[in-house]
Amino acid sequence: MGVLYMEINIESILSEIERADDGALRNEMMKMNFEIDQEKFSFAFSAYGAIKRLSSLDDVIFAGGVAIPPSAIPAIKLRSVVLLKLYVALVYMRSDILERGLDSAPEGSLLELYKKLYRSGCTKKGEDTLPQRIRNALCHDGLYFLMRENHIAVKFNDRQVQFELPINIVDRLCNQIFRFYLIAYEVKNNSNVRV
Repeated sequence: MGVLYMEINIESILSEIERADDGALRNEMMKMNFEIDQEKFSFAFSAYGAIKRLSSLDDVIFAGGVAIPPSAIPAIKLRSVVLLKLYVALVYMRSDILERGLDSAPEGSLLELYKKLYRSGCTKKGEDTLPQRIRNALCHDGLYFLMRENHIAVKFNDRQVQFELPINIVDRLCNQIFRFYLIAYEVKNNSNVRV
């Protein structure tokens, strides 16, 4: 079987989710029965906070004395931060229970937007979701950063499926998956976490 190259465009779904109010999302999640591992997720939120601080480091500090051309540091920092976000949001924080819980998201709800985001690239029920494909690529040496004419792209190879997303879209995807887990955690534990 040959390699299938998929076109995945999640920008409009991400924009809708980004415009959604946290309170409205929290109210919808209260109607669901999502399970969250408290210890695992509290560590993941700390790790995500550390990644945010890494992204704000001064370029000279980020380089850490290694002989890197100053003009290359911003792109290296961006790739490093996105790679760490991908790992924390999609591998370490992985929750099949949360992902499968989206199957029962009511039509027209904010949670349905997350369901559409997760199902991007799926043509039929039972296929791997977008996070599953990214996880597979990340964990099986199938993730590459490519310099395109006017941006950095992330190429994912998951078995016989390949797709590419601009790095800013991958970053936004990670942020919204993290937001989803954070609000689910807050609802489950009746708390308010900020990183």
